[in-house]
Amino acid sequence: MFLRKYETVVLINSELGEEAVTKTITRMRDGLASTNGKEIRLEDWGVKRIAYELNGNRRAHYLCF
Repeated sequence: MFLRKYETVVLINSELGEEAVTKTITRMRDGLASTNGKEIRLEDWGVKRIAYELNGNRRAHYLCF
């Protein structure tokens, strides 16, 4: 059986700090587990400038699952 692989990029407000990043990773992993999904890799891209302003912010912390 062929299973599709999906990628998700999550942007987190950079002003919230590392606690928000850890909490988001936990929530994503819990969501995957509840749907029998499997995490293949997690890439922490760090804080980067975003292309356009979101909620008054020009920077965000990127996570790629």
